[in-house]
Amino acid sequence: MVHVGTVALDGMSRFCWARVARPRTEPVEHSGLADRRATHKVDLDPQLLLPPGAGLVVEQVRLWDEIVHLTVRCEAAGANCPHCGAWSEAFHSSYERNLGDLPIAGRRAIIDLRVRRFRCYQPECPRKTFVEQAPTLAERYAHRTCRLRSLLEDIGLALGGRPGSRHCTRLAIPTSRTTLLRMVRALPERSISTPTVLGVDEFALRRGRRYGTILVDAEAHHIVDLLEDPSADALVEWLSNHPGAKVICRDRDGVYASAARRGAPDALQVADRWHLVHNLADALERFAVRVLAALRKELKAEEFTDGAPPPELPLPVAPGRLIARNAERHDEIHELMAHRLTVSAIARRVRLDRKTVRRFANAEVAADLLGPRGRRATALDAYLPYLARRWREGQHVAAFLFDEVRQQGYRGSKRTVRRQLTGWRVAEPPPPAHAMLPGPRTLAWLLLRRPSDLDEKEQILLKQLYERSPELVCARQLAQHFLRLVRERRGRELDDWVADVHSAGPPELRGFSRNLQHDWAAVHAGLTERWSSGCVEGNVNKVKVTKRQMFGRARFDLLRKRVLLAN
Repeated sequence: MVHVGTVALDGMSRFCWARVARPRTEPVEHSGLADRRATHKVDLDPQLLLPPGAGLVVEQVRLWDEIVHLTVRCEAAGANCPHCGAWSEAFHSSYERNLGDLPIAGRRAIIDLRVRRFRCYQPECPRKTFVEQAPTLAERYAHRTCRLRSLLEDIGLALGGRPGSRHCTRLAIPTSRTTLLRMVRALPERSISTPTVLGVDEFALRRGRRYGTILVDAEAHHIVDLLEDPSADALVEWLSNHPGAKVICRDRDGVYASAARRGAPDALQVADRWHLVHNLADALERFAVRVLAALRKELKAEEFTDGAPPPELPLPVAPGRLIARNAERHDEIHELMAHRLTVSAIARRVRLDRKTVRRFANAEVAADLLGPRGRRATALDAYLPYLARRWREGQHVAAFLFDEVRQQGYRGSKRTVRRQLTGWRVAEPPPPAHAMLPGPRTLAWLLLRRPSDLDEKEQILLKQLYERSPELVCARQLAQHFLRLVRERRGRELDDWVADVHSAGPPELRGFSRNLQHDWAAVHAGLTERWSSGCVEGNVNKVKVTKRQMFGRARFDLLRKRVLLAN
């Protein structure tokens, strides 16, 4: 059975929760010792429902409409005047404050705090009356307890407006999204301490349009500050207001390089190793474009010198039904013309357009309406030889071929070109040897990967390319050497690598090495020091997640608050 009731308590009373007595259902084994089962009565002190040391007393606990009401009063007999600090027990009046509190057993909880107003009899005090406060429980004029406000602030920082409001509803703390955002914006900002190792990078507020600057502590891997302005002047101003950075990790952007020199001239600048490898990959891709173009020309020349004529591309032949239908229409239209009917009358009778009827009327025989291979003549016929040649050369993209013939004067539609290429794709001959070459990006990736990571097929392909282009062998050796410098941080060998590139390297790698010399000190530090911008990139992803949670509707101040205070 269940006992539930409303219990009134004074300051010395004890509050007992409802007790449930369950019948015994399991069998009892009879033995020499009797099976004794005692029902323990558990008494819960209602003071546990309040913060410890609050100086408050729970007088009553009631359940009204699924809301738990706790009637609470202050334990002290008087209070100190907030202006002069004098103690007073002269009672003036009282009233009740309703404070939202943390839920109890999945139900909303409201603390009905009874506060008293006292008189202040100090002659020099301008206040005649004052109200006693419970600062441990709630702030002055607040409608929520301190612990509930702290929970809502954490939810607002973690989830934002609408998601946080939905989560609060599930927790039996119904709150609107605007309230959560207002509480987050009202949070005080923490003091910013300048880290010894500072990471700098940009992040997108609106990709391709608006960017900001993120500052990260590279030692602790947490965000220090966000700047809405991505310019060098904004970073210079921040560095001037927060001196103390000894190392600045950055990418190879010239904006942050000049800002670091102006704002922290004594700091060591470290170029990011990932961006160095990325720049090397771009240089290798340009190199691959040039080498593959030469290899394609060489392979095409070998194919045409073998003596075998290039395969003829099939042209789509019109079916016999089209020829028969055109013959029937041609005879019918010419018969109606013999009865001296006008073109408009014939068009209405055969249900064709007047231009079509006129074309049938101008043709002496039905065969003149079709091309030499039994198909209609189109504006594309004059460009078919060019399309066939480009198709044999390996260009099979209809959009590219359409752009090429359009530059030569073709004024038809792209759909006509695509329909013409459909028959060629069905009877497409085996691709030539030059079409089996990898793309520039694939070749650059093969040159960058470790030899142990290449499978057998990739090793065979590289070996065949080495035999045709010795320049590839040198480029791969230089690329692998630079990657060893990056992985093992052997910056002392960078001068030797640059000398090898200028003596035997391809032009693209020589341009890459000259670009390194423009930022030589930061590059050398990036290949020597252990600091990098990897932690900055990770925090940029965290900022993106927080930004996308707000669907781009929040301003920069809310994004900055959520990011900085969440750390």
